[in-house]
Amino acid sequence: MNSATTNCKVDYPQLPDVPGYSYYCAPSSTYMNTNGSGWIPINFSDFSSAGVGIEKLPVDPINNSIYYYSFTIDNKNNFELTAVLESYKNIGPGTISEKDGGDNAYVFEKGNNLTLTPQSFQEARLEQPVTCVWKSYYTGDNEDGKGIFELSDGYLIFGHNWATVLPKDIIITKLNKNGEKVWIKRINGGGDEIIYSVKQLTDGNFLIVGSTNISGNRDVLVIKLDANSNIIWQKILGGSDTDEGLDFVEDNNRNIIIVGYTRSGGSGGMDGLIMKLDSNGNLITAHAIGSTNDEKFVSIDRKGSELVVAGETTSWGASWQDIFVVKLTDDLAIQWANRYYASSWWDYSFVVRFDNEGNILIGGRSGRNYEEIILKLDPLGNVIYGERIFLGIDNNVAIFTMYVLPDNSFVVGGNIYGGQGWIGRIASDGSLLILKKLAALYDYSAIHDIKRSSSEPSYLITGIGRGDCTGAYGNLWFIKTDKNFNIKPYDTACVTTTPFSLTGRATTTVFVNTTTPNQIIISDIINSTPTNFTISSFDYIEATLGNTCK
Repeated sequence: MNSATTNCKVDYPQLPDVPGYSYYCAPSSTYMNTNGSGWIPINFSDFSSAGVGIEKLPVDPINNSIYYYSFTIDNKNNFELTAVLESYKNIGPGTISEKDGGDNAYVFEKGNNLTLTPQSFQEARLEQPVTCVWKSYYTGDNEDGKGIFELSDGYLIFGHNWATVLPKDIIITKLNKNGEKVWIKRINGGGDEIIYSVKQLTDGNFLIVGSTNISGNRDVLVIKLDANSNIIWQKILGGSDTDEGLDFVEDNNRNIIIVGYTRSGGSGGMDGLIMKLDSNGNLITAHAIGSTNDEKFVSIDRKGSELVVAGETTSWGASWQDIFVVKLTDDLAIQWANRYYASSWWDYSFVVRFDNEGNILIGGRSGRNYEEIILKLDPLGNVIYGERIFLGIDNNVAIFTMYVLPDNSFVVGGNIYGGQGWIGRIASDGSLLILKKLAALYDYSAIHDIKRSSSEPSYLITGIGRGDCTGAYGNLWFIKTDKNFNIKPYDTACVTTTPFSLTGRATTTVFVNTTTPNQIIISDIINSTPTNFTISSFDYIEATLGNTCK
């Protein structure tokens, strides 16, 4: 660290105390030197006989109380150099911080003895304080957050309003790092516009997929924007009847693969829709995939050149409605297609994700009481496990979003009908690690997107909730929790958080998987038409519901 004195605690009092150890600093003019005048007061030429050569000392570009290098040496010339890496993709189980041979999976370690640095020191530097935030935004109508993204200077939330007074519009909200609104804009093309999926593309821009009814039928709506919500291009894609895009991924060639459903073609009343656009939004191909009854695709994920799509089917002898999973290559060639059911009633899938080993995770709900389900498949579609977390405790529970962590545990979020959003972390083997409810005491709240922050140990959440205490409308939620989903809301009568544990209560469900017969009919459909959506300014009323973690 840059300091005018060698005693770092003078300039950096926030550094953790480690009994028996001291900190050493050097001025910026010499702190990378290896002759003893740098931040490590050792002449590294003394190590040359041991085959250790260092030309200059490393310095962390952030260099704060969390992100800095540390050096430990003993009287036998054993040493260890450690650092907490900035990107959360590089810390934790399965990352380079675990595979470096050291004794802490969250700290990068290098040297000839990787156990020298005290664990107490390493754990202390990882405990970065997080300022939790819970904010509610509303216009006097129903707002719903569908996707949240972290930027260098704040956050972007994409959503729409379920309007009863205003037109149904796509709404984009820019917040600063404290969760305070910077600007709000809405996109409207003259009809009712709904957003179902939004993701950041390889080029740093954003893509929205949803639907619009400006043609008279509902058609697939695709809009590409930059981080300031300027429209780069926009497309409407539809046939002679209802077509909606519900999710998408970007492939290795920057093509856009969209899934949803169509009534414009195919073999049944409704078929699964999958189509590919190039990076400029030009239609490459579109297909209806289904059989004699109804099929719908609701979610897609990609790993390498493989795709997995999840939805529902009432064909192939389905008991009312079954989960329908199709695995494809990125040129849309089908590898296998299966249906899965856990009940003789309705089974739904809402989200599908690959884990880091190529297994497939599906979240949804099932059964007469609509209880949430988690289904894990191997790469060939065989069931590894199926389970329900809330079995026998709450009815009408759903999983809407899922985020896979480096150790193959995963975070899920959704809602319990009756006014409670919820969030949980599940281990790779299906055991429950953390479970929290975020409750608004009016009739609906839900979590629709969760992402792990890239800059601190926190989670970013958006969704909908009656959190303004008016009880009149659903509001867009922006929530930032610590790494254990802790947040204590402002003391109001209408918003509460309830931590609770159901460890050991996750109940395995016997899922049946049936290989779909080779009678999938693929039909070419969909035409692309130009459109002219516009962006206008918008505004919210803002309510702060909480800003402490515990």
